[in-house]
Amino acid sequence: MNKFYVFLLICIGAVAISSCSKSSNPTSTNNNNGADTTSNGTMKITVDGTAYVLTTATAHTTATSRLRTVTVAGADVTGKGCGFTLTNISGVGTYDIATSFSGSTPQVVFMTYEYKDASGNSVSFASPNTGASVGKITITEMSTTTLKATFNGTLTNTSGSGTTTITNGIINATFY
Repeated sequence: MNKFYVFLLICIGAVAISSCSKSSNPTSTNNNNGADTTSNGTMKITVDGTAYVLTTATAHTTATSRLRTVTVAGADVTGKGCGFTLTNISGVGTYDIATSFSGSTPQVVFMTYEYKDASGNSVSFASPNTGASVGKITITEMSTTTLKATFNGTLTNTSGSGTTTITNGIINATFY
């Protein structure tokens, strides 16, 4: 049963990242460098030494009798995205990016990163489902409307070999 929940969470995270697109309704402005910004929140990341601002960042909560899951996704118009699935976290605090089980309730912090290569193909990275920590996320604020956090981690290519390192991650997401 626990493996089913882990698989379900991985699917939720993957769907959250792959389905992110600019909302048709957000308040939008164009800043002086041409980047589009929205009122949905932002996510900032440094990937292998290069900094990016993902101009849309949203969060969503689902709950069952056994699990509470928060899904966070940031994306930009080029197809670059970063996201988290946070299951059974207790709120503000620092968490390992890892899958861990204590008793019958899993605590999962699953992280993904995706971009489009020069040919337009998606290249995906994810935290492995090994139980070992590959980074940290520190949640500094979590309310019914906002999630703020900092994070870093090293993710594994999902369809081949190699890793990518994400540092200086900052989330300022709005719940929808």
